[in-house]
Amino acid sequence: MSHQISTFTDKQSQQLAADVQLGQDIVKAFGAGSGKITAEILDQAFMAWSKSQEKFSREQIANGLGSLLGELIKKDFEFSWKMVEDDLGLEMALVDDHTGSVVFPVNSVYKRVDPKIIVEPFFAPMYKAIKEHVSRQKGK
Repeated sequence: MSHQISTFTDKQSQQLAADVQLGQDIVKAFGAGSGKITAEILDQAFMAWSKSQEKFSREQIANGLGSLLGELIKKDFEFSWKMVEDDLGLEMALVDDHTGSVVFPVNSVYKRVDPKIIVEPFFAPMYKAIKEHVSRQKGK
């Protein structure tokens, strides 16, 4: 099955807003900054959480910090939130309408909250990779 891309429903938009607020609460709880959200701030919050894994579940970390990362990508690179459905299910993603590039920020965080994974900063490297990709695509 090829993937299908659709716009958010009102309910999905409300869930995203709640997840963004959760992400802001997580950043505050771990003292990772009190101003503009950056990929480095997200790394700080994630690393602080990973040392204790208290206060917030893995699911909350993935949804909250992943949504904040998505909002950062949306704002900085002009991507749009969409729902993407494929053989594996339905998931929130960011799509660059100009190049067709797709980023799954929440899923990216889910893959890193697994206790079997070595915990290391990944938001800033991911952000940098997306920035480089977008620059290459727009240069074509």
